[in-house]
Amino acid sequence: MSLSAGSIQSIYSSKTSGSHVLQVLDIKRLTSNQQNAERFRLTLSDGMHYMQAMLTSQLNDMVKDSSVQKTCIVRINECMCNSISNRRIVIILAMAVEKSAPCEPIGSPTNIEDAQAQAVTNMPNPAAPKPVPQVKAEPTVGYQSKGAVAMDASSAQVISIKDLNPYMNSWTIRARLMSKSEMKQWSNARGEGRLFSVDMMDAVRSFHQSNTIGIARI
Repeated sequence: MSLSAGSIQSIYSSKTSGSHVLQVLDIKRLTSNQQNAERFRLTLSDGMHYMQAMLTSQLNDMVKDSSVQKTCIVRINECMCNSISNRRIVIILAMAVEKSAPCEPIGSPTNIEDAQAQAVTNMPNPAAPKPVPQVKAEPTVGYQSKGAVAMDASSAQVISIKDLNPYMNSWTIRARLMSKSEMKQWSNARGEGRLFSVDMMDAVRSFHQSNTIGIARI
């Protein structure tokens, strides 16, 4: 069975439309501090390049029941590629097994990130812009401070998801919402409300699965 040559380059460039036949080179289970939260990271090849991609939690069973194994051939029917702090994060949303393992390795793929970095290195340097003359600003006469300057909220320290712990009183994270479950109703002796879970990922590829209780809008 032939692979979709050039698909890794297309996906990495955010051209994710259509389906892509790829070979699974490796599978790694990622641990999480959240109870019952687990992720699987696949290394996928098109015979020319390979890349790493995360399975959405809805596809975890394909690994758990051994449908997806090393060297098997899969068809990626839907995926997304996001850029977070200059890093490309690929998430697989829909996938089917085309040929079960074991299969012979196809091609001699190289890391797509190394190939992209090399391509950037080989680009010609643009001509340096001419320096702009600096004009010395004259002080404004009669200016008086009207009070302290408020701190920009963007200057707050942002920490990685993996560094969170129960002993923190206040913290700020910056992450992308990767998936969100359906809203569920709950009821017990203490009352009733609504519940849903979300998966978030930050720039260093730390994942967080959160259960939100009550009324929230995301």
